[in-house]
Amino acid sequence: MAGRKVNVNLYYCGGTRQELQTLAESTQAQAALVGIKVKLHNVGYEKLIDVSNKGQYDLILSSATNIQSGSVENFFKMNFGTGYLENTTGYSNKAFDNAKSYQEMQDIIDRDCLAVVYGYPVRNVVSRIPIGKLGPIDFYYPEF
Repeated sequence: MAGRKVNVNLYYCGGTRQELQTLAESTQAQAALVGIKVKLHNVGYEKLIDVSNKGQYDLILSSATNIQSGSVENFFKMNFGTGYLENTTGYSNKAFDNAKSYQEMQDIIDRDCLAVVYGYPVRNVVSRIPIGKLGPIDFYYPEF
C-alpha cells in the first residue's frame, strides 16, 4: 500500500449517541495516519440497516448487543458465521465456524482483520419484582 492512497466510506448512526460520532472521528483520524482516507456518513438507523443488509459499504460502525443471541459466542456466530442471515459481510472461514470458544473466534477475527471491537461495555438489567416465573434477577454482560 506504500505510496497509494486508499479511500473508504464509513457508515454509522450517530443520532443521539455522541460516543458513536467520537468513535467515527477517531477511526478517521487513526486511519489517516496510515494513508487511509475515511469519508464519514452519519445516517439514520433505517439507512444503516439497508446499507448493511445490501453489503453496500466499506466500513460500518455498529452499536450492537448480544441480547438477541443470548451469548457472546452466538453473537459472533450470527454476525461472522458462514451462512448466517446476520452475516452481511459474506465472511466465511472454516476455522471460525469450527471454533469452540469465544476466544478462538476472537483470535481468528483478529488475524483476518475483519472487525475492530472498540469495547464490550458492562450492561446490567435488574428486576426487584418477579417477572413471570422468574424471581428478582441481576443479569449482566461481563467485560472481556
